[in-house]
Amino acid sequence: MTLPREQRILEKNRRRFDALVHALDSLSIKKDEALLARIQHAVNFAVQNDTGCFCSPEIEAKLCKIAQSLPDHNEKNPLPPGTILHVMTTAYRSGGHTRVVERWIANSPPEENHSVIIINQEPKHFPSILEELVTDHGGRLLQLPPVSQTKKGIILRALSRGASKIILHVHMYDPVPILAYGNPSFKVPVIFFNHADHLFWIGASITDLCADMSLWRCAFSLRRRGITNVRLLPIPTDEGFANLPREEARRTLGIAAEARVIVTMAQEYKYSRYRELDFFSFLLRITTDHPERIVLAIGPSPTHPLWELMQRVSTGRIRPCGEIPYPHIGVYLCAADLYIESFPFPSFTSLLDVANLGIPTLSLQLPLPHLDSIKASGTICQTIDDLCHRIDAALLNTPSTTLMINAISLDHRREGWLTHLKALYNACPATHQVTKISAASLDRSIGELEAYLHYLKVNLRGDHATLLRRQVTLFFELLRLMFHFSLFDTSGRLVLWHHLRKSVELLLNTFPKIASKCLGRKRKCERCLNEVS
Repeated sequence: MTLPREQRILEKNRRRFDALVHALDSLSIKKDEALLARIQHAVNFAVQNDTGCFCSPEIEAKLCKIAQSLPDHNEKNPLPPGTILHVMTTAYRSGGHTRVVERWIANSPPEENHSVIIINQEPKHFPSILEELVTDHGGRLLQLPPVSQTKKGIILRALSRGASKIILHVHMYDPVPILAYGNPSFKVPVIFFNHADHLFWIGASITDLCADMSLWRCAFSLRRRGITNVRLLPIPTDEGFANLPREEARRTLGIAAEARVIVTMAQEYKYSRYRELDFFSFLLRITTDHPERIVLAIGPSPTHPLWELMQRVSTGRIRPCGEIPYPHIGVYLCAADLYIESFPFPSFTSLLDVANLGIPTLSLQLPLPHLDSIKASGTICQTIDDLCHRIDAALLNTPSTTLMINAISLDHRREGWLTHLKALYNACPATHQVTKISAASLDRSIGELEAYLHYLKVNLRGDHATLLRRQVTLFFELLRLMFHFSLFDTSGRLVLWHHLRKSVELLLNTFPKIASKCLGRKRKCERCLNEVS
C-alpha cells in the first residue's frame, strides 16, 4: 500500500519528468550535443527519482533521430570478425555488474570469440581479470577515446559492424549505444542484458532481444518498457571462493569453534531502514539473548555511527567488516553457519555466491521480487517474525541446502546457465531493427513497488537535500536506539551520546540556511505564544 505522502511525491516526480520531456519539443536547439545535454538531464532525473515510468518513447525517438543524422566512420576494424561483442559503459573491480560480464565470457564455449568495448573508463577502476579473459577467448578489449558522445557513437558503430552479435551491459543513462545502433542501416543484432531492471533506462528502441534475470522481470520488460522479444537469462556463477573447512576459516578470523556465525554481505546503503523493515532492530533481536551468536557484516563500514553502536551494544558480536577485497571474502563466508540476505534492499549476486558454497541462506520477502532460483529454494520468509524463528531453527539443526543447490545448478552454474544462453541466442533475430515504442502500450502505474524503488534511489543520490534527509534519518535512528539504552555498557552509552551530539552539530553546521530557517520559525512560534498569553 502506497502512503499518501509517497503518492504525492511520485506524482510530483511524474509531472516534472513529463515537463522535461515535453520541453524537448519546444526547444529550438540546432546542435546535437546541446540537445543531448537536455535529454541527459531528463534521463538522469528519471533514473534518480521514481516516476512510474521505466521507458520514454519520446526520448528514444529523439536519440534515434540524432543517430540517423550521424555519418559513418570508415576505418579498419581491429576486432576479430564474427566476435561476440560486449559493450560496457564502465568496468569495475568490485560489484556484480562487471562480474556478470567476466562470468559470461568465462562460462562460454571455448570456440566462441568474445571482445569488449568500454565507453567511459577510469584507469584506477580497470579490472585486469576482464582483460585476461577476453585475451584467452581470442578477442580484444578496447576503450573509446575521450571525445563527445556523438563521436563515440560514430566510433562504436564502426567498431561493431564486424561482430556476430552485440551484448549491452550499459548504464541506464548512457546514450552512446542508441547513437551507435539507432540507425536502420546498422544490421548486427543487439541483446540488452537488463541488469538494472528496477530502474528507468534508455535503449529499448535498439533492443532486438532483452535478457532478463527472472520470469517476473521478463513480464515487467514487456509491460513497462514495451519490449516484446524477452528471454530469461539468470545471473551466471563461477567456481567462486575456495571452500575452506569451517574450523580453518574460524581460526583465521579468531572465532571460537563453538560460536554460531551469521554472515550478511551487501553495500552499506542496502541496510537503510524502509518503513518497518529495520535491519538494525532485527540484529539486536537475534543476538541480544544469544551470546553464542556472532554476526559478520561484509560491506558496511565499522565507522558508520549505527554500525559502530551495533558493535558496542553487542560487545563485539555484531562486526561490521567494511569492504573486503573479492579474493579474501571466501574465508568469511566459509566460517558461517548461516547467511542472511540484506534488507530492505537485496543483493542477489552476493546471495548466489554464498549459496554456491553450500552455506544455508535465508531471505525476507520484499516488494522487489527475488530471482526464480531463490523462490524455488524455499528460503524466503514472509515476515521478520518468520525470519527470526527460522534463524533459531537453522542454528539448532543445520537445514538442508539441496533445493537451493539444485536451483542454482539449473539456472546459474555453467551447464545449466549455458542451456539458458543457447535458448537466448536461438531467440535472437538474424538482423538488427530499430523499434518505435508505443506510448499507449506502456503501463505507467504508481504503487507499492514504485514507492519502494523511489526510496532506494533517494539513498543513492548525493545532492544537498538527500544529504540532509540522511542526516535527519540518522538522527532519528540514533534516538530509536535510546529504547535499547539498557543494553549498552558505560562506554557504549558515551558513544551513543557522542553520535547524537555529532549528528545535531552536523545538521546545524552543514545546512546553516535550513537550520536558521527552522530557528526563525521556532522564534516566530514563541512570539505568537507570548502574545496569546
